[in-house]
Amino acid sequence: SSCGQALTMPYTTYARQPLQNVFVARLYYILIVACTMASIYYAIFKHLHLYRETIQSASVAIYPELSASGSGAASGRSPCGEPLQRQEPGGASPESVCLSMDPMENAPQQGSGVLFLATHVLQHLQQRMCDATDLSCPAGAMWRNVAADDLRPGSGPGCLQRSHFAAGVEEVRLGIEHHLQSRWDASKAWGVRDLKGVLVDSTGRTVLELGSSRRDVLTVQSLLEAAGLSSLDVASDSGRTLDPCGVWQQKHPSACCEDFGPSLRARGMYLEVDIVYSNLQGARLFHLPEPSYTVRARHIPRAEAYRNEMISGCVGFDDVLCQDRNTTSVGAHRVLRLSSGIQISVHQAGELGHFSWSHLLMWVFGLSSALTTSWNICEVLIEYLPSTSRELDHRKVHEE
Repeated sequence: SSCGQALTMPYTTYARQPLQNVFVARLYYILIVACTMASIYYAIFKHLHLYRETIQSASVAIYPELSASGSGAASGRSPCGEPLQRQEPGGASPESVCLSMDPMENAPQQGSGVLFLATHVLQHLQQRMCDATDLSCPAGAMWRNVAADDLRPGSGPGCLQRSHFAAGVEEVRLGIEHHLQSRWDASKAWGVRDLKGVLVDSTGRTVLELGSSRRDVLTVQSLLEAAGLSSLDVASDSGRTLDPCGVWQQKHPSACCEDFGPSLRARGMYLEVDIVYSNLQGARLFHLPEPSYTVRARHIPRAEAYRNEMISGCVGFDDVLCQDRNTTSVGAHRVLRLSSGIQISVHQAGELGHFSWSHLLMWVFGLSSALTTSWNICEVLIEYLPSTSRELDHRKVHEE
């Protein structure tokens, strides 16, 4: 055959210089064919022949499922984590109790790509000291904390406060709705019920398989596991140090206590959840598979997540203190609520491949240019580098 004859004939370069070493000639033929096939396979495997659309964001919403908040007893875990390890001398602030709360109470703001789920709540009462019409009153002196000793004489220093941990936060189930639509081809759109996905940890191990003709449902514990955290009782790495309550309140008699332990449950944390879409699985030339997605979670280091709220009146405290509900008048009361918890942010990204004849032709042209360049480099090597020791000796004698 012509191919067999080519492998037995001397390799002839562009300059018509025959290469008489048959073994080397065959080696050059094999290398050129192997490089060509490897380049084509690499290009197809890496999908260089496709138009690749980058997905920056699509549409996502995260909700707590109301029917699925557990106490943690089923998992063998204390509902509010490990017992508090506070060591403080004196002080009026009581320890945080453990309360079972509906997810609607823990996550009042829903329906977007960000969800805050409270794990600990601190409330304390304040009283207005000057009227809103008194423009000479400094902003820092308008309100003062109500002291615990005002309501319970002999309580010691410290503000009038209440606090609690939310029970069973790890067992709360979160529903995620997400949608994907191609901007390159508007006819291609998928909802979460059309796609299959997996939740993986930082090593790529599958934590949970997703995709059952419904929205994705993940527990907080599964997200913690995917982020490499065993529980909310892991110590926070925020680096913030607090004086024990009694020590702090001896220095500041009207201050509130914020020392509820060093855990993530007490101080809060940020979880970033990434949904990554792709249909570039395996080496495909024309027919591409349906997109799938991978969900990853990561803990943002050295950060605490919390929210501040203001409630008019004395909600949660003794209403005898509240004689005036008008918060603009002297003597009015309000409750400040500091909630620590998990702030979960869901982001979408990915890459979709699309077959396009114009892009394929450009790829073929680029591949041909690369192969031609490689061929010319081989020609230069053949022309100027001796292939045998006899030819090397001949060139040395000729040069002398």
